[in-house]
Amino acid sequence: MDIYVGGRQSGKTALLIKKSADTRATIAVPTYRIAQHIKEKAQDMHVDIPEPVTFTQVLRSYQRNESKRYLIDELQTVLDLLNVDCATVNKEAVKPIPNHRGNRAKIYIIDEL
Repeated sequence: MDIYVGGRQSGKTALLIKKSADTRATIAVPTYRIAQHIKEKAQDMHVDIPEPVTFTQVLRSYQRNESKRYLIDELQTVLDLLNVDCATVNKEAVKPIPNHRGNRAKIYIIDEL
């Protein structure tokens, strides 16, 4: 699993759309409205992706033991909905993405406390 970090309008969603087109994994988002936005953005990019779904639909698929691959947009919202106060991740899972100016996004990794 890779986690991409970047500021608003830095290309994170466009990156997921391209990955979805390449891998055929489904993009999962917090709301139906955002799913529609991603579908429209993919059309604007002339990219064919599977129909984006909401997190609620992902949970239903999981309950039915359906095996699918997902690309999560707005991960912080998923964790917030699960009432997660704090989480850890191995730094190898975090990948910076180029922002809209071509610079690398800043990522702050704590090596030692």
